Parts: sequence; structure tokens; C-alpha cells
Amino acid sequence: MEELKGLYWLESHWITTQRELEEFVVSDELRVTLRSHNLLNMEAVLRLEKIFNLMNVNIAHESSRFVDDLIYEIRRKINITREDSMVRDAALIIDVQKVIHFTIAAYGSLATLAQLMNQQEIRDLLQTTLHEKKVNDVELTALAENFTNLKAANE
Repeated sequence: MEELKGLYWLESHWITTQRELEEFVVSDELRVTLRSHNLLNMEAVLRLEKIFNLMNVNIAHESSRFVDDLIYEIRRKINITREDSMVRDAALIIDVQKVIHFTIAAYGSLATLAQLMNQQEIRDLLQTTLHEKKVNDVELTALAENFTNLKAANE
């Protein structure tokens, strides 16, 4: 249950953080990608709320020191990179992917537990978000490899 609450806090908090990041990115390509991912994060929050309802558990925000540290690191990189630098975008992609990888691990593990507990509806909700997170990761990797890193290397 603690993992689920921590994931709910992360997704809720990450929506605000990603909106803030949009102001600092250099490329429109990354900005558009972050916006589309943020819409999916909002849907993930709704699915988590449905899971809490199915389990008859009050929704509670449980912060995570690990996630707080990741967000702190993102803000630090914004402060140490030039405003007009694609190096900033490259650094932000790395840190956003760290958050995505964390959520992929959490959703995957929780989906497996739900399946073992014969909670098919909960498993399906978690699997849906897991799939979206994996797609987000692939999109960011493609953006980094085919655009952002190439531009950053030429600065």
C-alpha cells in the first residue's frame, strides 16, 4: 500500500513539475513531448484514484525522498545550464527518464502483485499506465538520439 501511495504522490507532484519544466526547455520538440506526457500523467492519477476506490482505501499523499531528490536534481541542472542551450534539454531528458524508469519499475511490480492477488481490474489499470510509461521512455530516447543530443554535441 505504501508503494501505491508513494506512486500517487509522485504522479500528482510530477504533473506540476513537468509544467514547470516546460518553461525551461529550449526546443519546441521537447516541450510538446512533455505536454503530451503530462496529459497521460493526469490519466495515471485518475487510474490510481480508481484503484484506491476499488480497494476502499483513502487517498493519501506519501512523499518520497528518492523522488524529492530527483526533482531537486532537475532544478539544479536548470540553474547550472545556459537558457538557450540544448545541453539543458539533453540533461532534462536524462532526468525525466530517471523518473519514468522509477515509475516503470513501480507500476510493473505493483501490476505483478495485483495479478498474484487475483485483482485483475487493478492489474489492468496498472498495466495501462505501465504501457504508457514505456512508450514515454521510447519517445524521449528517440528525441534524445535523433535530435537533442546531436544539437547539444554541436554547441
